[in-house]
Amino acid sequence: NKEHYCVLILTNLMILCFDTANWHCERNAELYDGITCPEGYFKASKEVFETQCEQAGTPCPEGKSCYCSPCIEAYEVNLYPYSIEGGANETSERTGTNHGCGKMSVCGIVEQDKEITYHAYDNLQREDAVIKALAHLGGRSHDLPVTKIGPFLYEFQFSKSEPGLAILEVLIDGVHIPESPVQVQVTSSDCEAMFPGEYRIPDAQGDCICPSETVMIAGKCLADNAHEVGVYPWTINGEHVPLNITIQSGCNKMGICATVSQTKEIIFQAHDNQHRHNASLEALIHIGQAEWYLHVKKIDSYVYEFGFIHNEKGVAILEIFMDGIQIPDSPVRVDIEYRDCDLD
Repeated sequence: NKEHYCVLILTNLMILCFDTANWHCERNAELYDGITCPEGYFKASKEVFETQCEQAGTPCPEGKSCYCSPCIEAYEVNLYPYSIEGGANETSERTGTNHGCGKMSVCGIVEQDKEITYHAYDNLQREDAVIKALAHLGGRSHDLPVTKIGPFLYEFQFSKSEPGLAILEVLIDGVHIPESPVQVQVTSSDCEAMFPGEYRIPDAQGDCICPSETVMIAGKCLADNAHEVGVYPWTINGEHVPLNITIQSGCNKMGICATVSQTKEIIFQAHDNQHRHNASLEALIHIGQAEWYLHVKKIDSYVYEFGFIHNEKGVAILEIFMDGIQIPDSPVRVDIEYRDCDLD
């Protein structure tokens, strides 16, 4: 039965029996070539056969050779995805749990334009076999170059720019292997992972592009109302200001950027949408005949913060400079109102 198989050792006039769940130790002998596996099981490669017990942590007594589960339940050909863009998915070429992909199963999921590598191990161990791989997607077909990378072990790569369900056929010596064909799911590119916060979407070829409602600024997709530097009120007396603008758009040139009461501190933030490294931002405020520079601190890679308090009603004009040059949306206006004593 499938759980038990034996090998006749003529030199010792003994029968050495193997069980798929157990192993036995005998005198040194070359047993590999004499092993015959039951239907649905195939011999492990000789390299695996000779090291299985050692890797399982079951050392042999001195003078003995140990063999653990020499037969592996598997398909005629183990076909499985091995890596995507160089990241190995399997730690072993053939294990008891790696039976390969079944016929018409989804044998791998890969993003547009990313390469998935497949391995195919011929459990029948046919010498000089000719392996062919063929891919079908969107009414088009093409051959995939196959390389022999080890004894009875073959490798090929698959990549497609358009999303969809591809069909892979694998043939040995012109005949479909029993597990062929299989399916490969090609998904849309994950543009958010590659370009976080830029709203990019994949096109038909898998390239991440700016959608129509955005614009390109300094190589980045931003909201179509985005400014080079977005300036916006952040807090008034420590309370966050509800915004009806995005931090990327900010306040418009000479528009009313905020309204604040006398004696209350208002904090502004400025977001550099061009992501300039080691840039210097300055904020200059004008109220009446007086003007002075505000203290600016950098709170994130491209975010700056500054604020002021004024005791008199009036209009403040705020100028913003980046590396000594006034930004396109500067200056902006801040209205200072009488203090509402009923709220105090």
